[in-house]
Amino acid sequence: MDKGWPFLGREDLFRRVTSAIVDGPGGAVLQGGLGTGKTRLAGVVADALGSRGWHVERCIGSPVWTKIPFGVLTHLDLKLASKDLAYNLEQLRRRLLERAGTSRLLLAVDDANLIDPSTMALFHRLVMFGDAAILVTRRTGDPGNEEAITSLWKDGGANLVDVGPLARDAHDRLVAHALGPVEAASRAPGLWSLSQGNPLFLRELLNIVAGGGVDEMLGGRLPRFEDSERWTRLASIVASRVRRLAGDERDALEIVAVAEPARLAWLREIVSAAAIAELERQGMVTIDDLGDVEHVSTAHPTYGATLRATLPGMRRKTICSLLASALRRHGFEKPGDRMAAATWLLDAGEKPPAELAELAASEALGKGDPQLAERLAAAAVEHTPSVTSLITLGAARSVQHATDEARLLFERALAEVNTDDERARAALALARHEAWIEQNPSRGIAVLEAALPTLMDRSLRAELGVELAALAAIDGNVVDTAAVAEEALADAGAEPRLIVSALVWSTLARCMLGRSEGLEDDLDRGEALALDLLETLPLALDQLQINRAMWLHAVDLAAATQLAVGGHERAVSEGGIAGAWSAIEVQVLKDIGDLDRAPVVARRAIAELERFDPFHNLPMARTLLSHVHSLRSERGLAEKWLVRAGPLEAMEARTRVHGDRAQVWLTSHDAAAAAFLAVQAGERAEAGTLPLWACALYHDAVRLGVPQVAVAPLSRLAGEIRAPVIRAMARHAEAAAAGDAEMLCKVAREFEELHAYLFAAEAFAQAAGRAGATPEAARAALMATRLAARCPGAAPPALVTLVAPLSKRQSEVAEAAVAGLTSRDIAERLVLSVRTVDNHLASVYRKLGLVGREELRALMGSSPPG
Repeated sequence: MDKGWPFLGREDLFRRVTSAIVDGPGGAVLQGGLGTGKTRLAGVVADALGSRGWHVERCIGSPVWTKIPFGVLTHLDLKLASKDLAYNLEQLRRRLLERAGTSRLLLAVDDANLIDPSTMALFHRLVMFGDAAILVTRRTGDPGNEEAITSLWKDGGANLVDVGPLARDAHDRLVAHALGPVEAASRAPGLWSLSQGNPLFLRELLNIVAGGGVDEMLGGRLPRFEDSERWTRLASIVASRVRRLAGDERDALEIVAVAEPARLAWLREIVSAAAIAELERQGMVTIDDLGDVEHVSTAHPTYGATLRATLPGMRRKTICSLLASALRRHGFEKPGDRMAAATWLLDAGEKPPAELAELAASEALGKGDPQLAERLAAAAVEHTPSVTSLITLGAARSVQHATDEARLLFERALAEVNTDDERARAALALARHEAWIEQNPSRGIAVLEAALPTLMDRSLRAELGVELAALAAIDGNVVDTAAVAEEALADAGAEPRLIVSALVWSTLARCMLGRSEGLEDDLDRGEALALDLLETLPLALDQLQINRAMWLHAVDLAAATQLAVGGHERAVSEGGIAGAWSAIEVQVLKDIGDLDRAPVVARRAIAELERFDPFHNLPMARTLLSHVHSLRSERGLAEKWLVRAGPLEAMEARTRVHGDRAQVWLTSHDAAAAAFLAVQAGERAEAGTLPLWACALYHDAVRLGVPQVAVAPLSRLAGEIRAPVIRAMARHAEAAAAGDAEMLCKVAREFEELHAYLFAAEAFAQAAGRAGATPEAARAALMATRLAARCPGAAPPALVTLVAPLSKRQSEVAEAAVAGLTSRDIAERLVLSVRTVDNHLASVYRKLGLVGREELRALMGSSPPG
């Protein structure tokens, strides 16, 4: 990966540093953290100046040279006096100037802190007297020659330049260079979260990917170090840095790496404040406010992970024991404290108390880490088996699809219950396992029906009743779910846990049914309660917010996207159902029209759901990816992922909708047949009480060019579902069926305002096809072309046959005119004559049937190009 590593993202710094050397009195001092690319930047600058006639003397600092006077200058081949420093300085100064001759002299000094003080004194003198310019690199926080280096920019006129991480666009370009654009599209987000723009770490991570294509990085997670020798280089880099630390500082850094992010308040019980302060000064750790509390972390995520993975086993055990004891003494104040303490005890080879292990296991499961939850719950069961620990261990194994083991644990828990609460928890766990994981809702329903008559507690019976209705909804019976949940909510004495559970299923059902009245208020209420119940219902907040995103998908696609992206980021950083968030984002991206990003996010969803999938969303993610590929006309990939999702007839209702849509678009080469499939699937979704998703299927027929079959159902459903996107779909069907180009343009504008750019482009394209060879058709085609540019990867029939009404040059001139440039400005920008620009504008006005720039701006101004 080193060979051919391009110089990207540092162009502005290159110009700044070069200018400081050429035009300034002293030169430049480049400083930055480990691996930020200081040496590469300095080398490129030195090469550029060398090609311009400068004489460049290069010196590379090393621990070897720190105690040997002028050792780094032995290539000058001078016999120096052993004790006469002034004589030696003058001899070396003359030799360097002699080598430069009539050329300007540049001293390029890498790792200047690792050069002996005598040599730095020589360089300082050359710069101060104007004999040379200097280009120095130093790592932030590293000791050595601090006064001399500081004096260069403080007194000698050199510019101090901070070299930080790469910007995101430069990072992504480097990933594309290394992996190719297709692979980079899926890898870049995960690599960014790991590298944070650090060029050195990025290069090493790319070496690892190139050596084995590690899927963990799709979700921004590091692969396991013990899997191969590919980490050797990265571990060596980190080890060389750690070796320079004093003993107390090295111990503190290792403890921080194991604990990060650790609250400073209790970390101070085992780590000296002086050591932390020195590590922060050297850029080895950062201290940040997370919420209202100071936390300590290693300075870079990959740096910390490398330290943890390379710790000797006994040292790691000792650190874990220290951390667990300190946290338990300090007290559990924040979410995650119990999980951290219990995990450290296990890693130290000690048994955590049963109650601590139980609570920690539940927390780990809620944060999407079933492997850790299994370890903790198994420790609790081994210590003191209880109904709670058996349920938690069963749940951890259930989501990892160890189905037989999970069922046995749930059945054992049911056999050992002593209270109503235990019986309800065990029945719920077994029912969810049967319905969600085993994909057998009827068995789950039977478990709950058997448990209900045995419960005396009214609130627990109501909670099981809500869950019973929810399991019925897996097969599409959403109406009953809404009714039962709303009945539970009407109980003035309902427990908060029941209210949250009822709101999760009630709001989901009402989203699917398109019942918007009071929906926002209930979502607000549910989220507020779920925040207070994170320990007992850790997934409820995500579920409620995903329901909100689902409804926003029919109301405001931009808001839905923002919520999905934010929800996913929180689930990754704090724990949660990240894969479900990714799946929601894919659904929105398809309608916005970003079919380049949609497959990337869908692949990420699949990778995340393969790790943690409590609601069996993995088949849905696969059907979504199939649908995306079908919209991109990538038939082979679409068929592959549809097969991997399983037979359509065996899918539950919520997954079947996406599978049906993939099948519809796979058949899009035969519009009539595809439209028939779309309507048939829409009727099936309606029968399964999923009218919101039925609308999308009916609208597919309109997009395929067979609108007449969808007019009646969409018109009927738009009267029932008060959602802007659904109303626009119904109007689209009416306009397309009537062949009304003007109405199609109005509908396209509606879709555009809702950020449904793909639907808008298709409606404009259909309008262009209906308007004949007229200026109206040209205007519609222009709008379709401009909106299609915002839909990368999209290849639906309406856009495939679209012919752009303007030539490339005419489009460039028109865009510039809309932006407010004069004809002369446009001519200078495009290297044309003013007359040619005016001729192009005249042709644009004629084709589009417009008079002047104001009408052109009115037409094009609302739809910026992609």
